[in-house]
Amino acid sequence: MNHYPSLRRCLAALLAFAIMGMVVVLAAVSNRAPDQPAAGKQPDPKVFPWPMWGGSLGRNLVNLRDHNVPTNWDLDKQTNILWVQDIGSRGYAGPVVADGKIFVGTNNEKPRDPNVQGDKGIIMCFEEGTGKFLWQRAHDKLPGGIVNDWPKEGICSTPAIDGQKVYYVTNSCQLVCATTNGKDVWALDMIK
Repeated sequence: MNHYPSLRRCLAALLAFAIMGMVVVLAAVSNRAPDQPAAGKQPDPKVFPWPMWGGSLGRNLVNLRDHNVPTNWDLDKQTNILWVQDIGSRGYAGPVVADGKIFVGTNNEKPRDPNVQGDKGIIMCFEEGTGKFLWQRAHDKLPGGIVNDWPKEGICSTPAIDGQKVYYVTNSCQLVCATTNGKDVWALDMIK
């Protein structure tokens, strides 16, 4: 092959195109919208989950399945709003939907549990169809105050759901795995 440099370049180009083609195919498959529900029917939340930031492993925030989505809302008149629930005063973590539930990270400025007081990171869980509050998980912050974590920030990690497990990162740098019913599975202290 040393005598045929143009052949080497041609083979390298073919290999590059083959790899790019595989990447495009894999990206298309991971972003593929699920089968559409019958006309006029609402999608079943267990069939059409939004289990992580971006909805799928492709992280494509473009809605590829819903049609005729409302473009205006009025909280006072309850226009195009199914339900409303208070969370803490801040919510940087995007909500995720899976297992008929909605999970969101927030702070403890509007405590649901009177036994949980102070500046904490909170994961709240609501019933998807009704908005009924189901449970919360509270996490302490790292010691050191503003040096390690700005006050009242809460959990900023968007949870990710895999089956009936919810994963998120706390303010104290722990990767947590819990069930979608709020029970402990494991936690990894990433600082240690």
